[in-house]
Formats: sequence, C-alpha cells, structure tokens
Amino acid sequence: MKRIIVIMICILMMSFAFSDELEMDVIEQTVYTSILSPGFFTTLGFGLGPVSHNQRIEKMIIVHAGLSPFFLGGGMYFQNRYFKDSTRTGMFYTFDIGIDHIVTIGGRVARLTLPNIAGGVGYSTKIGENSYFRISIDAGIKAVISNLNLSVTF
Repeated sequence: MKRIIVIMICILMMSFAFSDELEMDVIEQTVYTSILSPGFFTTLGFGLGPVSHNQRIEKMIIVHAGLSPFFLGGGMYFQNRYFKDSTRTGMFYTFDIGIDHIVTIGGRVARLTLPNIAGGVGYSTKIGENSYFRISIDAGIKAVISNLNLSVTF
C-alpha cells in the first residue's frame, strides 16, 4: 500500500512537470466526465478537474474499473487534454499517466499492478452550454494497449 501511495505522488509530480506551464487563472468551474470504453476490456470511468473558460487545457483525475472474459481491473490516472482553442471543441490530444491493477479470473489467480502511460487523439462536440460529447482513441503502456473512449463532459 505504501508503494502505491508513493507511486501516485510521483505520478502527480510528473504530471505537473510535463504539463504546460501552470497558469494562474481563476478557476471558474469544475469539469466532470464519464467515460465508456467498449470492447474486449469494457471499462467505465469517472473523473473531475478544474478548468477556466479561457484555458485550452483540461487536467483531470480519472478513476476507472473494467471487466473482460479473462480479468477484471481498475485504476486511476491523470489526463491532460490539449485543445486548439478555448472553446474546447474539435480535435484534441491527450496524455495519460497513472496505474492499473488487474486480477485474473478463473484458474490460477494473479494480481498485477501496471503503469498506465498513454497518448491519444480525439474529437469534441458541444452538446449543451457547458456539455461536450467526445470520442477518442489512445495507445500506450497499460493493461490494455489501446482504447476507444466515449465520454460526456459537463
């Protein structure tokens, strides 16, 4: 448990180190997101993060859990979404860093804690005043090499 806490603190510090310079804008709202990743390892995730209306970056912490025919798992990661402009619509890029924990189902039980380091690209559409539907794909070093993500951010 101590090792996981130390890893999460290191990941948080690295997330801030690799993100664009911290802006001293007043935070105007907290953004919430719900994520569905359909496929072989179907996952559900929920996240939140601060955002200002004039920023092109969303920084979120996301907790997720999933199930496949062979294993179940969950984890937590920090995600930075980079947009072209402050409307946060159109194409965007993502960078994720965190940890995943998986447990095999059936037969011999194995538990693994793996890094979650991924990059991706997506498209954002505004569906309400402060609501967005987003579809993205990412790939990297994680429990499942690549994911297709459907999310609603509000």
